[in-house]
Amino acid sequence: MNTENKFWYSLRAILILVLISALNVGCGDCNKVDCMDDDVTSVEINFIQNDLDVVFGDASLVQADDIIISSTTESDIPFSTFDDQIILWLEGDRTYTIVVGDIDTVSIQGVLRELDTDDCCSSFEIVSFTMDGQEICNTNCTTINIELD
Repeated sequence: MNTENKFWYSLRAILILVLISALNVGCGDCNKVDCMDDDVTSVEINFIQNDLDVVFGDASLVQADDIIISSTTESDIPFSTFDDQIILWLEGDRTYTIVVGDIDTVSIQGVLRELDTDDCCSSFEIVSFTMDGQEICNTNCTTINIELD
């Protein structure tokens, strides 16, 4: 094999390796993408009694630390209290039991709908919420007010 042929074979081999590498990088390897868990979104929850916020209001009756959230598969689910709001990350179609200090215990369930999806990740929105079997929200359910007894 002459020198010119060796050059073209080497060049072709290098081009093939570069092409394979580019395809591997170009193809969305979803194992390398950090997506939110499937079928999960957040909701702001306000606990109201007699038109007052019982957690962050002026005359709060309960501290955020006194709220316990659980589901059938997890106990003591964490939530955020950033900026005097309770933010809970919900999985679709799961029922959550919320104990609000010694004031009340409620069960909520959100129904999620897929908003958008790309090659690897999906985003969801809450379509409706029920509390103790009664619908409490059916549009724009990013914030829910839970009326306590």
